[in-house]
Amino acid sequence: MVIADTLSRLSPKEGDEIPRMQMKIHHLVEFSPVELQQIKDETAKDGTLQILTEQVMQGWPDSIKKTQQAIKPYWNNRDDISIQEGVLLGVLLGSRIIVPKSLWQKILQEIHSGHQGMEKCKLRAKSCVYWPGIYKGVESMVASCCACKKFQNSQQKEPMIPSEVPPRPWHTVRADFFKVNNFWVIERQVQTVKKILLKCKESGTDPSLALLSLRSTPLSATLKSPAELLNGRMFKATLPVKIHPTNDWHETRDLLLTQQKKQVNLYNRDSKEKPNLFQNQAVQVQDPIKKHGVQRE
Repeated sequence: MVIADTLSRLSPKEGDEIPRMQMKIHHLVEFSPVELQQIKDETAKDGTLQILTEQVMQGWPDSIKKTQQAIKPYWNNRDDISIQEGVLLGVLLGSRIIVPKSLWQKILQEIHSGHQGMEKCKLRAKSCVYWPGIYKGVESMVASCCACKKFQNSQQKEPMIPSEVPPRPWHTVRADFFKVNNFWVIERQVQTVKKILLKCKESGTDPSLALLSLRSTPLSATLKSPAELLNGRMFKATLPVKIHPTNDWHETRDLLLTQQKKQVNLYNRDSKEKPNLFQNQAVQVQDPIKKHGVQRE
């Protein structure tokens, strides 16, 4: 009896022998841009690391006060520092090489060579190298990278700064000097007026009466019509209406304040405060079309 699984792997024909692959190694390239030999040489020249090497070989004192000032930043990690082959491979913090000061900038450039974000660069540094203040150096390197700034994500929007609700109509008049962009309230109103005028032309209705009807229609179940909000009284339109005395604007203002508060709370859910800018400070301005940052002063 033959097992089916065996048969499924048994080729019915003998295949040709695969020819042996011939390979030649012409050159070996060092993987690490910063060689250990270079770290060894610079460690031998670094006065602080030489003091640290001597301290590790002799043993640490029982108090940080008895430690030399130059190596006090290493005190909290003293139990993890060891030496391999004297100073040939540098001083090690566990599995992380303590880098001499002359190579800090070069190591930081290698850490950020892939243009990764702040946290990823810190994780990369944490896996192999160390010196006091290395994470601040990583933050400074990432923050000063022009390429990363140019292609970084859009900033979060700032919290809304609402304008003060006036106590009565025509108390405050404002003009917006910025270009209207995606202001759906205005766009919707323009669209509504256009449709009304087209319908009036089609039906032969007086467009002035149609616009009067639009202005005298309440905005919502709680807010009065635009004409009443602006003028403090109801307009005489085509419908019979009893004219009331001047309205109490406290009620309308309270409704507007409540509505504004809801809008601010909803808008500020995903907003973030931004640091203040100073005169002549260089900033990156994002192109709204290409989404690329351009430096401006």
